[in-house]
Amino acid sequence: MSLPTRLDRRLALLEDRGYVADWRLTAPGLLLAGIYHQSDLLVAEAVGRGLFDGLTPSALAGVVSALTFEARRAEERSRPLRDRMAAERLADLSGLAAGLRAEEHRLGLPRTSPPDDGLARAVVRWAEGGTLSGVLEDCEVAPGDFVRNIRQLVDLLRQIGQVAPVAGTAAAADLAVALLRRGVVAADDPVPAGSATDPGPRS
Repeated sequence: MSLPTRLDRRLALLEDRGYVADWRLTAPGLLLAGIYHQSDLLVAEAVGRGLFDGLTPSALAGVVSALTFEARRAEERSRPLRDRMAAERLADLSGLAAGLRAEEHRLGLPRTSPPDDGLARAVVRWAEGGTLSGVLEDCEVAPGDFVRNIRQLVDLLRQIGQVAPVAGTAAAADLAVALLRRGVVAADDPVPAGSATDPGPRS
């Protein structure tokens, strides 16, 4: 497929989903433009549909981790989340991704990576103050890979904190960043622990 064809199909997808109208970004399109992630459209869809709303900071971190983690082996699976709402949101996120992937397939576009909840429970425990050794009992991930994944998660949560239209969700994302950035995760990190990129004033 040529690049112009791919761009035309990507534009058609964005128009179908309400991100572009008359060659201009809509309000959802502006939200999408503020997300820099390989699954940016899925993230924007999740934010726009309220899948991250009403969650505690630790539960939010667990749900969002499904967008940044990818198991290296099929057996890398954690136990299900105890938080019922968070578990339901993970299921909703998977359903949302399936619909998006089907449309991308129909248009001949590269498909968005499906969510992977293999690190979710460990992420929640870390955000709640668990020790690294205790947290790793919930997942089949090496310590270095866990730290790397948490740092990627922190970056995405910062972005969600900046673009989320619901103030409570933005605040929960900002607090999740502070909770995750401690110990080995914060070591050698140029951003001071507990802080996030300044999102600017919120209405």
